[in-house]
Amino acid sequence: MFWQRFFVVIIGVPLCYFLIFFGGWVFTVILFALLVLGCFEYARMAFGEKHQLHTATLASAVSLIFAAELFNWAPENDFYIYISLFGLLLLSLWGYEFKRATFPSNHFMKMVLGVVIIGWMGRYLFRVRGLDIEGDVFLLLMFAIWSADVGAYVFGSLIGRTKIAPNTSPGKSVEGYLLGIVSSLIITPLFGWVVYPQFDTVSVLLIALILSIGVPLGDLCMSMLKRQAGVKDYGGIIPGHGGIMDRLDTILWGIVPGYYLVILFGLVAV
Repeated sequence: MFWQRFFVVIIGVPLCYFLIFFGGWVFTVILFALLVLGCFEYARMAFGEKHQLHTATLASAVSLIFAAELFNWAPENDFYIYISLFGLLLLSLWGYEFKRATFPSNHFMKMVLGVVIIGWMGRYLFRVRGLDIEGDVFLLLMFAIWSADVGAYVFGSLIGRTKIAPNTSPGKSVEGYLLGIVSSLIITPLFGWVVYPQFDTVSVLLIALILSIGVPLGDLCMSMLKRQAGVKDYGGIIPGHGGIMDRLDTILWGIVPGYYLVILFGLVAV
């Protein structure tokens, strides 16, 4: 498991770096494809084997939100989130009337959560990439998230003893969580100082601190959903890591606050 994760990181991080750096339509198309695949994995996790209709509906809602963000459709993007949620509610009403769902309100809330996580939060991936020409801010945020995640996994595997949430994620430890924060506080400003010296070091440290504290807790919440659904991972497409959503959900929980933090600390001019 460790070596599988290691080789995926060795190959995947440089690919992500070049994808983010070059941006453009390649970044947009791949990002959209990952979000749609995330819809499939989420729907399968939430609804089991009979997920096809839910997958198609969720992917349609996320596509609408993503297209509105990408092409800057009028009115503002929140209107299309409203349209997506209204469509999901109508689908739940249809399911209730024609006995296609025993508890359509439960289905509706699961779908709403999927739209919020993959659609509403996912659009911030595009927003952050648009903050500067070469994706400097995006890469900085990724290193803050990745270094905390990798640090927590490595140190948790080596010296982790105290379970942080044994019922939700038995493999995660307090020691791994704390040393993941330390890892991000060391690696993120070092990366920023070497590659992006224009960024204020104190601001980078604060961003790394906030994200490394908060993002693992968001990841734990997603683990709770998987445990309740009776699955360990969203999928198995990435060796040693699980599915696309197993990697994407951590990034999504970090990219939203990251967007506002880089603006708050003045790393980019808006």
